[in-house]
Amino acid sequence: MKPLKYIITSLIIAILASIPVVDAATDIETKIAETKATIQKLLEVKDDTSLPVNERQQLELQLKKSITLNIIDIAASQIQEMRQQMDKVNFPDSEDWGKVKTYVYNSLDAYGTFYKESRISLEASDITLEEVRGIAQEIETKKESEIDPFLQKTANISTAFGISNIIKRADERRWKVLDDVNKIYTQKLTDNRDLRESFNKAADAISEAKTLNNKSKEIMLNRYIPKEEPIEVTTATTTATTTVSEVIDTENAEDAELKEIIKQSAEHIRQAYSIFLEMSITVKEYLDQ
Repeated sequence: MKPLKYIITSLIIAILASIPVVDAATDIETKIAETKATIQKLLEVKDDTSLPVNERQQLELQLKKSITLNIIDIAASQIQEMRQQMDKVNFPDSEDWGKVKTYVYNSLDAYGTFYKESRISLEASDITLEEVRGIAQEIETKKESEIDPFLQKTANISTAFGISNIIKRADERRWKVLDDVNKIYTQKLTDNRDLRESFNKAADAISEAKTLNNKSKEIMLNRYIPKEEPIEVTTATTTATTTVSEVIDTENAEDAELKEIIKQSAEHIRQAYSIFLEMSITVKEYLDQ
């Protein structure tokens, strides 16, 4: 089994890596700073040869237990923050997205329960150092194999639907800008075609953002819908087949592709708004004549 110090360090690194997923980054970073301070205190206790052996061992157990409990609180807060993010998502009223939504909330419940049960186990008055190490190892393994990939999926969902809302507002802005541009040319306030060309570029950027945003949602539907798959379970005396709810795993390259599509969608919207901002100055000058 890995040393507890290694396990705790791995957990802190994993949590730091996933902080951008949630809104409570500052609170989590504060909690991590407190945990690091406790780790430093633990190192000092271990090096303090003036303490009786029994007293030093007891302090080590208390500090390691405190560190692991703190890590559980940090990880659990990430789950809670992601739940709040998901509550803001306006999932489409379709059977497929309904399955994704159910998967998301069932997983949030399951992982929240996992952390609660881990905390209860750690708070046992007669817990040993070996048991603390085992719980920390279990948390590290589950975070790495299940929870962190899940949080990335929910982050993709949150970002994609957030971009959808921005695209909707950009579309509304487009029609207002078009109305102003048409007024300028109808009233022959200028013969310069730059405004029309700029508007067309912005409109194309919005259309491309919409296409990419829809594509990202299609990819998520294909990858995130739970599927019932037979799993063969073998024991010493028998072989049985059972069915579990399993989410399609994505390869690293596929996940990178999805992130890039979401990123490009956001970039096209940024370009459209940048063009509209530049146009607004010129449009105002013409209409104020």
